[in-house]
Amino acid sequence: MKCKGTIIIINLISIALVVFLFKSVSPFVYASSSQTVNASIELGICGDGIAKSGEDCDNADLRSRSCTGLGYSSGDLACDISCSFDTSSCVVPSISPTNISPADFVSLLPAGYLTIPPTANIISTPSLTTTDQLTINIPTSGGSNAIVLPDNLIITKSNNTNFDPIDFVATNVLPSSLSGLSSDQVAQGAVQFGIPDATLKFNIPITLKIYVGILLNGETLNIFRSTSLSTGWTNDGIVSPPSCTVSAGICTFQATKASFYISTRKIVTEATTSPSTTTTSTTTTTPTLVPTISSLSIIPNALRFFTDYLSSHDRIDINNLYNVVKFWVDDWKEVLTEQLAITDGETIRVTGRRCDVNLDNRCDIKDLSVLFYYVEK
Repeated sequence: MKCKGTIIIINLISIALVVFLFKSVSPFVYASSSQTVNASIELGICGDGIAKSGEDCDNADLRSRSCTGLGYSSGDLACDISCSFDTSSCVVPSISPTNISPADFVSLLPAGYLTIPPTANIISTPSLTTTDQLTINIPTSGGSNAIVLPDNLIITKSNNTNFDPIDFVATNVLPSSLSGLSSDQVAQGAVQFGIPDATLKFNIPITLKIYVGILLNGETLNIFRSTSLSTGWTNDGIVSPPSCTVSAGICTFQATKASFYISTRKIVTEATTSPSTTTTSTTTTTPTLVPTISSLSIIPNALRFFTDYLSSHDRIDINNLYNVVKFWVDDWKEVLTEQLAITDGETIRVTGRRCDVNLDNRCDIKDLSVLFYYVEK
């Protein structure tokens, strides 16, 4: 009886395999008697030592993953008999949901602040869901950018395909590295959140806070989004209105899509009129930002960026000189850092930067001297 039982089990397995192979063949594939059809079927078998589609791992094949690579603090990753990662020996990290560093994002899953569907694969999931409000802080020059993810946020890809949580990026972006904007828009700050070259969507809006400096307090900046550093800038995915009013140096807005976000300032070109021709003694001169005795009461437009520190419209308040100079120096340092980062000879874009006071497309000591000239005396 034992032998017959074994034969019956083997026969059942054979029938199941035949049914599986039969169902795997498309009913829309035909061949005439004069045609030859070649087909190959690759069956991923758990336990063969090779991790294939649908498997986290297979015996010693861990897909080059580790406990730390999956967001744990430490430990030894293993593979169980179902070809799923065995993380029982991995150490769960301790994370504060209100102060998450960009590098900690992948750790939110083992820490329990992010979850995947019960049937999903830890390295290939259709969605991520937050279990608490989370704040990712990204330090920047002079301040900090932040990304706030609300509780019960569901993150998916716009094309509804699976993704790997480890591919997420949350980082600052140099404004000078962005291109493709209209000529009347100048970048003030930018961040990236999401997966490079992919559009993510959120079931409820996330909040983004980009530090642009206190000298822009009260100004309205435009917000754009793109999956690329150079093309496709759009308001789509930005909660209306696609703008922010700067407060405490921070531009705050909401979005329902990722992954590059940029705040821009529109360049306003002032109209000029020709001098009157009714007086024969009228002469015209070329406007300049280099101060002259006759222009002492008129501060150059480039210095009107510092309106928060003006005691009037013609002078910078000496009591706030420290903050003005600090902002100028920080902006200059950013330009120098961006120049050092360029290795292929590309010219750095200085247009629209606060440190370029005399608008010669350079930030140097001449700009600082013009700044000091208009300090209150």
